[in-house]
Amino acid sequence: MSGGDGGSETGADDRGRDGDPPADRAFVCRECGRRWYYTKPRCPDCGGDPSVHGTEELGAGEVRAVTRVEVTPGDVRSPNRLALADFDDVGLIAQVDGDAAVGDRVAFAGSFTLREGDGERQPRLRVIEDGK
Repeated sequence: MSGGDGGSETGADDRGRDGDPPADRAFVCRECGRRWYYTKPRCPDCGGDPSVHGTEELGAGEVRAVTRVEVTPGDVRSPNRLALADFDDVGLIAQVDGDAAVGDRVAFAGSFTLREGDGERQPRLRVIEDGK
């Protein structure tokens, strides 16, 4: 099963878990303003209650590091390209479509399942070419 996509697109509208915002949005603490990507039980800075967290659209980001995993489990795409990207003050690691290099601008391509039958969705990034 190597070489296949290993994931299914759902669009950038659902991470697939209760309480998670769409893939292209970050959590924001309404008490201190801190922004972060991955689900946390409380604000990492002030410990603010999650019931007051909002979300904000992330927009475009910049690739800080890339790796390409050639040997993957049978139900994960190969090669599996990953990028560490910063969206202003919010950093995340995600699969990336195509080849990406440090300094490339990226945007969200949607949410995908990493493995067949996995109910959890993960973000995938795409390189922004010529300002698109």
